[in-house]
Amino acid sequence: MDYTPKALLHLDYTGYIWYTAVNVATHEFGHAQYLGDHDTVSENVYGSTSVMSYSRDRTDDSVPKSHDLTDLSNLRNP
Repeated sequence: MDYTPKALLHLDYTGYIWYTAVNVATHEFGHAQYLGDHDTVSENVYGSTSVMSYSRDRTDDSVPKSHDLTDLSNLRNP
């Protein structure tokens, strides 16, 4: 079995490899900006809309939402 990242993405997200890769890259860039992971559903914060959420849809929109940008702004300008 092929265990390369592309092959594994294909198994989990058939037809959505590009969207998933961009979504994961956006999430990881959030970490580079000091945003942390959170389980927004159990925390009842943003539902699953945050790009930093564990339960986000990785095959959909990869654009940070206004609340992600607010979190970032609060970190940079306390």
